[in-house]
Amino acid sequence: MAKQYLLASDFDQTLSFNDSGLVLSELIGLPGFHDKVAGLSQMNLVQQGAELSYLILHDPEFRRVRREHLVELASASA
Repeated sequence: MAKQYLLASDFDQTLSFNDSGLVLSELIGLPGFHDKVAGLSQMNLVQQGAELSYLILHDPEFRRVRREHLVELASASA
């Protein structure tokens, strides 16, 4: 069986109005998205624009993001 992947991206609105990371964190009830991104930025851990991907992979709070959340996020931004 082939795996299916869903990619949520926001290349044109990084850290701006309706940023996908901000919307996703609000969707799952996580406050402080901008603070997390500012911390990553200060540590030069990720390039600007990859913050959400990094948080989903490495931040324990963002590990509760599920496929359904990404589908809802993609639907909301379309």
